[in-house]
Amino acid sequence: MGRYYPPEFLEELKMKANLVDIASQYTEVRRIGYNYLAKCPFHDDHHPSMQIKPETNTFYCHACGAGSSNHSKVNSSDVISFVQHVNQFTFPQAVEYLASLTNTPLPAMNPQEQQKQYRYQQWVSLCEQAANEFHEQIKTNEKALSYLSSRGFTHLEIEIWKLGYAKEIPHEIFSNLKNRIVFPIYDIYDNIIGFAGRVPFSKEILEVLNQERKQEGKPEIVKYVNLKNTEHFVKGHHLYGIHIAKDYIRQWRTAIVTEGYTDVISLHRSGAQHTVSTMGTALTEHQARLLKQAGAEKVILMRDADEAGLIASERDAKVLEKVGLQTFIVPLPEGMDPDDLCWHYGLWNEGLSKYIHKHMQSIEQWKINRIYKQTQDEILYHYTMINHFQTDRLQKVIEVLATIDDPIQLDIFIRQVSELFVVSYDAIKEKLNLYKAKNQRSQKNIIPFHRKVV
Repeated sequence: MGRYYPPEFLEELKMKANLVDIASQYTEVRRIGYNYLAKCPFHDDHHPSMQIKPETNTFYCHACGAGSSNHSKVNSSDVISFVQHVNQFTFPQAVEYLASLTNTPLPAMNPQEQQKQYRYQQWVSLCEQAANEFHEQIKTNEKALSYLSSRGFTHLEIEIWKLGYAKEIPHEIFSNLKNRIVFPIYDIYDNIIGFAGRVPFSKEILEVLNQERKQEGKPEIVKYVNLKNTEHFVKGHHLYGIHIAKDYIRQWRTAIVTEGYTDVISLHRSGAQHTVSTMGTALTEHQARLLKQAGAEKVILMRDADEAGLIASERDAKVLEKVGLQTFIVPLPEGMDPDDLCWHYGLWNEGLSKYIHKHMQSIEQWKINRIYKQTQDEILYHYTMINHFQTDRLQKVIEVLATIDDPIQLDIFIRQVSELFVVSYDAIKEKLNLYKAKNQRSQKNIIPFHRKVV
C-alpha cells in the first residue's frame, strides 16, 4: 500500500512547485503569449507539442495526449504527474522530491509506515556497504579478474556495474555469495537491493568439478546463486540493469529482455544499452510493468536458442501482451546466447544492431515459423502421414492468425502462410473464417455468472 497524503497537502505542493521551472530541467521551454510551449518528454517530439499553463500550473501534449485521459500512462496534468513520469518515480517519490524542492514539510507518517521505511533504509544501507566491500575485494583478486578479462570485461565495466568478489563476507545474510563474483542488483531508483554470485571460472571447469564431486558424493556447485527473497528484495519484482537501461528505454521507447547478467553487460558494451535481464527466471507481470514504468512501448525478447529459451519466449510474450506491451523476438543461432552473439557481431560496423533489425520478428511471425520448424522434420520422416501432420499444424497456425486484428497485417500473414505451408490463400481464409465463427458461437453460448438460469 502506498503512502497516504492529505488532499490539502497535495494541493499546497501543486501550487508551490513551478511547473515551467521544473520542465525546463528536462526540455527546452519557450513562452508563447500567456502560456509556454516545449518538446514533450513523453514521446519522440520533433516540434514543440506540449503546452504549459502557468495560471493552472498544468501541462498537456497536443501530439501524444500526455496530461490527459487520452494517454495510457501520463493521464494527469499536474506537476506531481509530470515529475513522477519524467523520472520514472513512484507517486510517493515524486511527492517527496517536490516537497524537498519547495522546502515543504511532509506530513507525519503513521507508526507502521515509519517502521517499514526504517527497515527499508536499513536494508539498502546494508546492501550498499556490502557492495562497496565486495567491489574493493575484487580489485586484488587475480582469479576473479582473470576470469572476467577472459569474458571480455574491462576495468571500466567492473566500475560501472560495481562488480565485486566475496572472499570475505560482511554479513551472514550474504554467506551464499562466498568465493563468487558478485553482481549487485539495483532497483529502478538506483538503490542496491540484492546480489547474485557466479563461480569465478568457466562452465567447462564447473562441469569437471561437478563430475568429481558426484563421484565423491558431494552436492553439485551451481553456476549462479541469488539472495533469498526478503521483505525488500523479491527477484521477480526487479530487472538486472534497469538502473542504467531506463534512460535508453525511455529515449527509444524499446527494451531488450535477456536471461542472464553477463548478457546485459555484453549487449550494453555492443551498443544496446536498453537491455535488461530477468536474472535467469521467467518474466513476471511485476517485471513487465517495470518496463512500462521505464517508458517501454515495445519489448524485444532475446532468449537462449535452446528449447527452454523458446518456451520461455512464448510465456514471456503472454505476460507482455497482458500489460499492453508490443512484443518482438530475435531468434538466436542454435547453441548461442546473447553474450555469444555480441562476440560475433559487437559494435564493429554496427554489427549487432544490424543483426537485431534483420532478424527481429513479430510474435505472430515467430509463432508461425516455430510451428513450421517443429513439424517439418516429422512430415519428412513420416511422409505417409503428411495429411495428418499438415492438418494439425495448420490448425495451430489458424489459432495464431485469429489473434491478428489489423486486416492488412492479417492479409500479409495469410499470404506468407500460404507460401510456407503450400496451401492456397482461399483455403486458409475460409478455414480462418470458420474458426472465428465457431468461437463467436461458443462465446454466445456462455452464460454470464450473474444471470439466473430458469
